[in-house]
Amino acid sequence: MDTLTKEGVPWLLPIPLKFGLPPLRSARITTGKKAEKAIFLSLLLFDIWFVASRYQELLTLVHQHIV
Repeated sequence: MDTLTKEGVPWLLPIPLKFGLPPLRSARITTGKKAEKAIFLSLLLFDIWFVASRYQELLTLVHQHIV
């Protein structure tokens, strides 16, 4: 999520170079604005839907790795 913000993320630590998507900083979203909250809420709802719709498959996958 932070990769989409104007601040970007230092993916190559300890090198302090920050990366963001899209590459143009002016096209990225500002932290704390409505756009960021809307994207976060959308991703959260998608995650809930995905887990609920694939629960048995995910449970089987997790169980296979534990045993």
